[in-house]
Amino acid sequence: MGVFFLHAIYVKIVTMGRASRKKKLNRTSLQNYNSESVKPYYSDLLHIKDFKDVISFIKTHAGFLFILVLISVFIYGKSLYGEFVSDDIPVIVRNPEVYDFFLALKTFQFYTILRSLTYLIFGMYPFGFHLTSFLLHLVNIVLVLVVVSVLFGKRIAFYSSVLFTVHPVIVEPVVWISALFYLFLAAIFFISVLSLYLYRNTMRSFYLYLIYGLFASFFIFTRWAWSLTFVPMLLIVDQFFLSTKLSLSRLKDFVPLIFMSLVFLLPLYGATSSRVAELQSIQKGERSNYILTSAYTAANQVMLYVYPNTLTLYREGNALTNLELSIIYTLVVLEVICIVWLYVSKPWKHPNLLTKWQYLGLVLFALVSILPAFSPIQVAWFIAERYLYLTVIAYSVILVSVFLYYESMTNIKNYTLILVILLSVCWGVRSHVRANDWITRKSFWLATARVVPRSPRVHNNLGDVYALEKDYTKAIEAFSYAIYLNPDYAEALHNLGFTYLQVGDYANAKYMFNLSLERNPNLYQSLLKLAVISSLENDYVLANSYVDRARVFAPTDPQIDAVLKLIEQHKHRSK
Repeated sequence: MGVFFLHAIYVKIVTMGRASRKKKLNRTSLQNYNSESVKPYYSDLLHIKDFKDVISFIKTHAGFLFILVLISVFIYGKSLYGEFVSDDIPVIVRNPEVYDFFLALKTFQFYTILRSLTYLIFGMYPFGFHLTSFLLHLVNIVLVLVVVSVLFGKRIAFYSSVLFTVHPVIVEPVVWISALFYLFLAAIFFISVLSLYLYRNTMRSFYLYLIYGLFASFFIFTRWAWSLTFVPMLLIVDQFFLSTKLSLSRLKDFVPLIFMSLVFLLPLYGATSSRVAELQSIQKGERSNYILTSAYTAANQVMLYVYPNTLTLYREGNALTNLELSIIYTLVVLEVICIVWLYVSKPWKHPNLLTKWQYLGLVLFALVSILPAFSPIQVAWFIAERYLYLTVIAYSVILVSVFLYYESMTNIKNYTLILVILLSVCWGVRSHVRANDWITRKSFWLATARVVPRSPRVHNNLGDVYALEKDYTKAIEAFSYAIYLNPDYAEALHNLGFTYLQVGDYANAKYMFNLSLERNPNLYQSLLKLAVISSLENDYVLANSYVDRARVFAPTDPQIDAVLKLIEQHKHRSK
C-alpha cells in the first residue's frame, strides 16, 4: 500500500516538474543548460505572494498531506494512549498550577496555560496532552512541505517531508509531553521563515513586524534558553537560502530581533542559572574537556541523522572506547573540512545540485540549531534527540538533493523514489517501535536501561516504577545499582531509604536517609521521612526537630503539615 502511495506521489511530482519546466523553457533559452536532457529540479520553486497562496497550496496537495497524516497515525497512534513519563509527572501531574486555570494564567507561561487548558478539556488523562503534541506535529509537517517548496522546490519538498515524517529522531519530542516546546519552536520558526520570504519578495513591512511580534511573544511566554537559537537560524535562512551571497545590508532588518534577544537575556539568567545548578548535580556541570564534549555533540548529531538506531532519553554512564573516540574525532574533522571546502571552493553550475551556498547554509543551520549544547557553561545536555527535531529537515533536504543528483547522473529510473521508499520503511518501523517504548513508564525505562545500562538515573527511575508496583525487592535492587554506579546520588539514596521504610526496615531506612542528607543537605524530604521514623519510635522531640529543619528549606510544602498531623496521631495512639 505504501509503495503505491509513494509511486502516486512520484508521478505527481514528475508531472508538476514537467509543467514547471515547460513554463520556464517558454520564457528562457536553453543556453544555461548543457543539453536538453538536463532537468533542473530546483526550477519548481513555490512562489507565494501572501498567506492566501499558502492556504491554496495546502488545499491543492491535501491528498499528499493526508498520506503523511496516515503515516504519522501508524507511527504514533498507539502512543497517544501512553502514560505520563519522566518529567511529565512533576511538571503536569503534580503541578498545582495545571489544576487551576486562573493560577496558570498568572504564571504568564504558555506551556502552563496550555496544559491547564488541556486539563480543563480532557481532565488529568495523558491522551489529551499527547493529542495536543501530535496535532502540533502535524501542523509542522504541513509547514515543512510549504517552507521547503519555497526555498528548494516542490520536488525536494515532497520527498523531504516524507523523510521528516518518518525519521526516528523526531519521536521523542512528539511522544514526550514535556518536550512540547521543541514542536512549538519549530512551528513559530517555520511561520517566521514564510514571513521573511514574503517580506523579501513584497517589501511589505507587515511581514517583518509579524516576525518581531512572533519572536517577542514567543520569548515572553516561554522564557526558555533555546529561544535564543531563533534569530541566528532565521539569519542563516536569509543569508544562505534567500540570497546568493552574504549581504550586510539585510542585517538591518535583524537589529530589533538581536536587541530583543539581548534584553531577554536578563530575565533568562535566573532560569538558566537554576538549570546549570541542576546539570551540575547530575553531570558535574563543568566541561572538563570542552573540545571532547563539543566533538561528542557534533558527532552524535551526525550519527543520529544517519543511523538513528540507538535512541534514548539519557546518553550517559558508558565510558567512550578508543574506537568511539576515533569515530567522533573523524566525523568532526570531516564536518569541518566540508564546511571549509564549501566556503572556499568555486561555485558549481550543475543544474541537478543545490548551490554550494545552500549546502553550506544547511550544515551551519544544523549546527546553530543546537548552539546551547556547545555552550562553555553547560546549560543543556551534550546531545538529545529532541534538540534535532527542527533540523532533521536540513538533513533530509541534503539527502534528497544528493539522491536526485545521482538519479540524473546514472539515469536509473525512479532511483530517488526507491531510496526514499526503502528509508521510509526502515525509519517508519523504527519510529513505530520507539514510540511504543513510551507507552508505559515501565516499558520506557526498561528500553532506556537496555541502551544505557550504566546510567544511575535510569535505574533510579526504574526503581520508582517497581516501587509503584509494590515490587519492593526489585525496587531495592534498582536503587542499589543506581547507588553502586554513583555513590553520591542523593536522590537514589533517599528513594532506597523510602523503600526500606515501606517494608518496615527502619534501621536501613534511617541509614540511607542520613547518607542522602550528607550528599545533599537541602534534601528536606529525607528530613521528613526521618521525622516519620522517629515518631514511630516514639521519639517525638527528635521528630519535631526534623520537621523544623525541613521547614527551613520548604516552609510552604503541604507535606510538612501532613507529617506534623501524622506525628500527632502517633502521639495520641501511644497514650
